Amino acid sequence: MEKALLKLEEAAELENITRRSMQKRVTEQKIKAVKLPNENGGGHGFEYWININDLSEKAQRKYYKRQKEQAQAALRELSKEERETSKKYFF
Repeated sequence: MEKALLKLEEAAELENITRRSMQKRVTEQKIKAVKLPNENGGGHGFEYWININDLSEKAQRKYYKRQKEQAQAALRELSKEERETSKKYFF
């Protein structure tokens, strides 16, 4: 399975802690993070990204549950659009 990189804010939300607390964990090396340039130029010109596998199991379950729900909603919407399209051509 591919590794998902999450922005610091999303990782903090999944862990149910503040952004600042997550940033502190990163700077104290309690959690691994990748430091990448910030394309928007905000902050100090970089932002931290955290691998989903480095979060707690509870946070990982929350993330994957959310991903599954979003995928199911997208499939339902696609199916709805397909039904509308087929009505135009076949009825």
